[in-house]
Amino acid sequence: MSIPSHHRPEGGFRNPWPSAAMHGFLDFLKWTVVERRRNPRRTDPDPGVFTRADPSYLTPRADPEQFTLTWIGHTSFLMQIAGLNVLLDPIWSDRASPVQFAGPRRWVPPGIEFDRLPPIDAVVLSHDHYDHLDSTTVSRIANRYPAAVWNAPLGVGGFLKQRGARDINERDWWEQSSVAGLKLTCVPAQHFSGRTLGKRNRTLWSGWTFAHAITPFSLPVILRSIRSLQPSPNDVDRFRSQSCPSVRTNHAGSWGQYT
Repeated sequence: MSIPSHHRPEGGFRNPWPSAAMHGFLDFLKWTVVERRRNPRRTDPDPGVFTRADPSYLTPRADPEQFTLTWIGHTSFLMQIAGLNVLLDPIWSDRASPVQFAGPRRWVPPGIEFDRLPPIDAVVLSHDHYDHLDSTTVSRIANRYPAAVWNAPLGVGGFLKQRGARDINERDWWEQSSVAGLKLTCVPAQHFSGRTLGKRNRTLWSGWTFAHAITPFSLPVILRSIRSLQPSPNDVDRFRSQSCPSVRTNHAGSWGQYT
């Protein structure tokens, strides 16, 4: 039996597209020493210039036919869809790092204070990088909302279970799950995974689409558009089958600080 093209024969995962060459330490060194000097980053603005809007999500839940999307920071969002409250790649820690005394620091406070969240029904994760999957935040959500349904790509479930998550759906690309009538589809994305040296690409990365009889919606949490992925004709047909209004939630901010 053949394995999917994004699965490595020796275990783990890969980007199956011809243009998706894996970058190693030498590429990082070249970027650090050469490219950053050749194209220096513009000076960061003072965080005080950013006006914080008062979030206007609905509590405790929106009506099933209503849709709201509230930016929390970086790629963290509160999505209200199909009468559910869904968190996307949630992070409330001050730093996107294995430790809180070093690493990329939050540039502005979260758009929603953790204690002001409405009841959370589901959490959706795209991959295991520190700026998308935060240990402390997972534990806080699992403790505060034990009935929440967690949806993640293959290999991430163990991390969630160790931090208290109970109801966990791990999915491969094109596999589906559902939460109270909301259909979630795990879709391809070009990226990579890994939280420590020597453990790269052992867990999968993905985008997600969401569909409901009343409010069909597509929100792929991906880093490149489908045009950049050089998809097969079969993949194109599959993406078209997910067709509905869409919003991109790409990386925002710089790596020196994170939004």
